[in-house]
Amino acid sequence: MTKIPGCRPRTYDTFFPGPLLGIDEVGMGCLAGPVCVAGVVLPPDDGVLTALEKAGLRDSKEMSEGARERCFEIIDKYAIWKRALMRHPREIEETNLYVAVNDLCSEIIRDVLLTLGGVTVIIDGPQRAAVPYTHQGIVRGDGKSLTIAAAATYAKVTRDHFMLELAAAYPGYDWENNKGYPSVSHKAGLELLGVTDAHRLNTKPIIKLIAELKVAPSLGGVSRSAPLPSASERPLAGVGPPRGTPRG
Repeated sequence: MTKIPGCRPRTYDTFFPGPLLGIDEVGMGCLAGPVCVAGVVLPPDDGVLTALEKAGLRDSKEMSEGARERCFEIIDKYAIWKRALMRHPREIEETNLYVAVNDLCSEIIRDVLLTLGGVTVIIDGPQRAAVPYTHQGIVRGDGKSLTIAAAATYAKVTRDHFMLELAAAYPGYDWENNKGYPSVSHKAGLELLGVTDAHRLNTKPIIKLIAELKVAPSLGGVSRSAPLPSASERPLAGVGPPRGTPRG
């Protein structure tokens, strides 16, 4: 692809033939909770795109929580197509994070093709050889493309809402604030309370903690078990059953 010169994220997207599907993920660096991948097709509507810009849509890591929530509402209401899919810890452990994310990207592309037909696909990050659909990898894409920024925000807010549910099910780890990332408060909870069923048992800090305690993670004294919130039992915007059930 011809190199696109630096420009507004909204303008960047016009270099691709539409409809344009942007894809991004969130939760790769977490010790607990799911990884989430979202895909968004924004409308070619000046009013909607301007509203997203005014609401502060950009790289989701640089946005305030309030700005992300405002943009999420606009995307949820006006996007031509949107979907957020998750893989939960036990599913991630069956392979690894990268396989899980590539599988979710593939599911999203397959689903949008079935729904909308032909689309141009851009994914944040380098080209993904494991994704068997035509796409363009855009390194630091959430800062270049408004559509990828929309996907990143949709994934981030969807996962954040789900982590609030997990925080209620597993109190003491401050997930309502750290969202499962390895913060000081999260590590303090691990040291005090041990590992839960919502933790990723194949991450180095969790492996180290289990080894130090010399107890299997499913046994008393290490594991705290509580039922993972189920979308069928506790409806939550953007969240479906574990095996990548679509929302949108």
